[in-house]
Amino acid sequence: MEINLGYWIIEYVKVFLGYGFLMFLWPSAVFRKYLKGKSATFRFGFCVSAQVVIVSTVVLLLGLLHILNSWTMCIFFFGTLIWAFWDELKLTEEKRKKIKYFVTGTLGIKQCLLQCSQAIVSALKRALGVVWKFYKQHWLEYTLLAVTVIYGMIYFSWGAFHDPSYAFSDAYTHHSWIYQLAQGVPFSSGIYPEGMHCFVYAVYALFGVRLYSCMLFLPVINLASTLLAAYCFMKEIFKWRYSAILALLVLLTLNIPGRYIIISIARMQCALPQEFAFPQVFLCAMFLLRYLKSDKHIMRKGK
Repeated sequence: MEINLGYWIIEYVKVFLGYGFLMFLWPSAVFRKYLKGKSATFRFGFCVSAQVVIVSTVVLLLGLLHILNSWTMCIFFFGTLIWAFWDELKLTEEKRKKIKYFVTGTLGIKQCLLQCSQAIVSALKRALGVVWKFYKQHWLEYTLLAVTVIYGMIYFSWGAFHDPSYAFSDAYTHHSWIYQLAQGVPFSSGIYPEGMHCFVYAVYALFGVRLYSCMLFLPVINLASTLLAAYCFMKEIFKWRYSAILALLVLLTLNIPGRYIIISIARMQCALPQEFAFPQVFLCAMFLLRYLKSDKHIMRKGK
């Protein structure tokens, strides 16, 4: 069977952009005042942990109210995003003058586009400046981490591109539950759905990405969050800066024969509830270690 690789690459990009917006961009924008001044690890942990709870709560609440559909999802998530930037969107005297000049023809289209492009470029420069300031502190470590994460995503997505089908029979059951969410039914099979189902449905509802594509590619995209969470956890254990990256490389490259080991690694390619929650598991362990370390420090100072 001939595989249309270009089509699946486009679908992968759609899921990737939807995941990035919903998991990181939306909470970073809406809660930017709360996250201001926090460390990169805390921001990452907040987005990965809190956002799954928010999405699940919104989806199930709308479902219980019998108003779960793409319109209500878009109103909530895009509406809150606009509300978060309402102060920046308010019409100032300068903005009113520019609109007046544009409507009356005093401000030409070329000049208007030039000013808009300059504002966008200026915002991008500020954002890149913040990223570069963070990156240059430990550029070699972060470069190796990025290479490791990208390698992991390529390794685990290889099969999905060459044989775009579900790897485990459980995936069909989970797909049916998410499809029921798309029909406005929140609990089609007892206590399900939960975090993973609600998140996949949110990507589908907000961006119109096929459910099949979401189920096929979201696990390997979520793997990036899993590897980053594991990196944060192991940073709390090892003293040497590069030990956590070496541990990730061993996980991704070590070839150990054994049926159960192969199956456990292969399951990371599937959007099943257990694997979707791996980042939160690592982050819980990381914050627990931090708490225990700080508690010991307080006890020593008390002595």
